[in-house]
Amino acid sequence: CAVGGIIGFALVFGGGNAVQWATPDPTQFPPYKGVVPIIMSWFFSPILTGLAAATIFTIVRTAVLRRQNAQHLAFWVLPPAVFITLFINIFFVCKYTPLAMNKFLFWQQGVLILSVYSLVALEHYVK
Repeated sequence: CAVGGIIGFALVFGGGNAVQWATPDPTQFPPYKGVVPIIMSWFFSPILTGLAAATIFTIVRTAVLRRQNAQHLAFWVLPPAVFITLFINIFFVCKYTPLAMNKFLFWQQGVLILSVYSLVALEHYVK
């Protein structure tokens, strides 16, 4: 919605040249800036996310859910899974958001991640 509105406004206001469709930029990934990488992400992001989700589900189903004592195994698999999820989320928030861009050193990110994980684990086990 937002991308289409911005493109529409730019087209009405300045014509076809007002929109940066695909400008080569070999220093970035993807190697283009403009509208084309956004449109490509609309296709590749769901495909890659679906593949990752299917892989994780298959691993959990095979290693945990189809075992004899699945409830006991799930109790031990859940904390590392939550830790990995929190690690990935907090890492990218600390690394790539404009407010935190390059302000956190790697060890500071580790301390932050361990702190958040400890609070989540404490809240989970106190109940």
